[in-house]
Amino acid sequence: MSIGSEKAFPIGSVFVGGAIADPMKGSSHRCHFYKEAFTEGPRWDEVKEMIYISGFRHKGTEYTAPGQYIDLINIWLDPSMGYGENMRIPMNQGEYEGGNELVKDVKINSYNFSTYQADGYTVNDDAKIDIRILLNDGTTLAILFAGKTPYDNYY
Repeated sequence: MSIGSEKAFPIGSVFVGGAIADPMKGSSHRCHFYKEAFTEGPRWDEVKEMIYISGFRHKGTEYTAPGQYIDLINIWLDPSMGYGENMRIPMNQGEYEGGNELVKDVKINSYNFSTYQADGYTVNDDAKIDIRILLNDGTTLAILFAGKTPYDNYY
């Protein structure tokens, strides 16, 4: 993750998951980004993520745009940067419609997770996430990740 061209915060690992509470409505989505390089998804009550993205895939909706099902981007920041400790960005099915006084626009260029090998369990190293958040002061916050995005092991 980077803020402008001067501050960079490495992302060590990313884990994805979701659930189906009511198959007639759709499924939820979650994605945790950590600064640490974990090989297995950590316990949520023990390790704080640096970025959390969630959303919902509605049954009967055709999702064709990157991250179209994202409903929330939540970023924890160092308060000394001047943007507060938590930047909560509400989304509506991948579109930013306002809701955070610091944010002007959000562009989801790619939101692709790892594909799986033939065994159905081993993830490939082919995930690509590129989200750009334009702040009202002209600064761009970039969430960039390439690598593996294994399942978070929460059911």
